[in-house]
Amino acid sequence: EGFIITVTVDEGPRYRFGKMDIVSAIQGVDVEQLRPLIVSEEGDSYSSTDIEASVNALRQALGDMQYAFVDIKPRVDRNRDDQTIGITYEVGEGPRVFVERIDIEGNSRTLDEVIRREFRLVEGDPFNATLLRQSERVRVGCLAQIVNVIAPLVTNETSVLRQSIYYPYAWALKYAH
Repeated sequence: EGFIITVTVDEGPRYRFGKMDIVSAIQGVDVEQLRPLIVSEEGDSYSSTDIEASVNALRQALGDMQYAFVDIKPRVDRNRDDQTIGITYEVGEGPRVFVERIDIEGNSRTLDEVIRREFRLVEGDPFNATLLRQSERVRVGCLAQIVNVIAPLVTNETSVLRQSIYYPYAWALKYAH
């Protein structure tokens, strides 16, 4: 009628963060200015969540400095002898992404032009998450139910890798009448 499964888990030794570093292949990026954005410090308990938070903070800061197309890869250097994991955040250029179009849906009272002028991005602009966040702050969402910013990722001028659709105004549904 039934059975019992017993699983023994051995977590292994606890690792701590070792040396933390940032290297950049993008000319003009001052890595010293970015170091305080690393969430963890040498000696802290290892956490993949801290690495992810650091990558996000670095990406946002670089976007604020007008480096919209960055690729940040954490390189891991594990030392089994002293049970530490060193992390080097490698900053490089990512694929160029441009806003293909902006679709406005659920707008029956306001001209699309009025909503579009509140955006910090227009069709054809390089995609910039900072400008998209600034557009969100002006509460464009109060004027339309859904605003989609569509930006295809391209590897070169002739091939589209995949299409990404950003829904920055999903919260607008609760303000729609």
